[in-house]
Amino acid sequence: MDSHASVGAPHATAALPRVLFVDDEPSVLAAFARNLRRRFTVVTAAGGREALAAVEAAGAPFDVIVSDMRMPGMDGAAFLKAVRRVAPDTTRVLLTGQSDANAAASAVNDGQIARFLFKPVDTAALVDVLDECVRLHRARVAEHQLLDQTLRAAVRALVDVMALTDPETFARVTRIRDTVAGLIAAVHQPEAWVIDVAAMLCQIGSVALPRPLVHKINAGAVLSESEAASAASVPQLSLRLVEHIPRLDAVRQVIGGFARHDHRAPAHEVPVVAAGCAMLRLAADLDAAERRGADREQALAALADRGVYDPRHLEALRRAVVHDDHVEEIDLADLRPGMVLARDVVSPGGSLLVSKGYVVNATLIARLGERAARHDVDVHVAVRVEGSAPPADAMPAKVMSAGATSGGAMSGGAAA
Repeated sequence: MDSHASVGAPHATAALPRVLFVDDEPSVLAAFARNLRRRFTVVTAAGGREALAAVEAAGAPFDVIVSDMRMPGMDGAAFLKAVRRVAPDTTRVLLTGQSDANAAASAVNDGQIARFLFKPVDTAALVDVLDECVRLHRARVAEHQLLDQTLRAAVRALVDVMALTDPETFARVTRIRDTVAGLIAAVHQPEAWVIDVAAMLCQIGSVALPRPLVHKINAGAVLSESEAASAASVPQLSLRLVEHIPRLDAVRQVIGGFARHDHRAPAHEVPVVAAGCAMLRLAADLDAAERRGADREQALAALADRGVYDPRHLEALRRAVVHDDHVEEIDLADLRPGMVLARDVVSPGGSLLVSKGYVVNATLIARLGERAARHDVDVHVAVRVEGSAPPADAMPAKVMSAGATSGGAMSGGAAA
């Protein structure tokens, strides 16, 4: 694979659109690089497999990929279809001869490519097409960035509602999510953000239940038949609350599997969905057993006896070490945004005000300060100082439809 930067304007290379050309004829690639290097950062690859490696190794997606149709091993249509899975926002162009027109048209109709051009192609015409494709790519990226911001804001709002109106359920979600985080780390799960967000939102539907029932559920109390039915409806209620949030299809499928009580990873075309269903079900059932009074070892033994959970997940939980020693007691006056509560904050009467795992923000500090002035809260709080699972309102800074990874965090909403 060869890379050709703009000659005569090296200082501007980084700003030039990046175009990958794929062809099995070196002379054709050399001509593209020579004729287009002043307008684009040109990268070349001598076949589909080499080009796929270049796409996967690239630090950022190419603006445009232009591929010849007839190549040995992997033709252009198959290559661009494979590119679509790993770089869905890159605009794809197919170069073809007249004899391959039907195949090229079929590729366009299948949504695999944006344009196809007949060979030989005039340089000026190719530049016009590339400019158009670059604009399309950048518009698509901008749209996705806007959707990502909307997604983060929507999930943050839902988590804030739960933390504010139902701190008991928020505490339970935090425990479930901590367990899921341990499973994700133990099995090195790709696209972990899907499972993480599903763990955050799977109980959001509890806001629709009567508060006394929510208290019984969170306390692990025995429920009547009608109460148990209401409790079982929470994941479905959660699905309704998130059904119109864009780009959460995989998250909704995980929550749906959780609602169906999928214990083992079911066959699914999206592997992260199968793994997420199994992890979330195990984490929730483990938390329920512990709320009924079992310690971690007893709860895991009882769950193993059921024979319905993934043995790898059970073994990972057995080996897990909880780092409770990374906790510091501080005065309320020293509480700062970004700290994570390591212990529930309760009122003098024992009511839960804000749960363990909550990410402190300025609004929470102000409200706790108001309560402290009325002697309505302890002036000491416990916070995590290092280690431990991610806070319960963290989520990926970028959520993309393919190849997404987690990172970044969102600050939690008000409680107390």
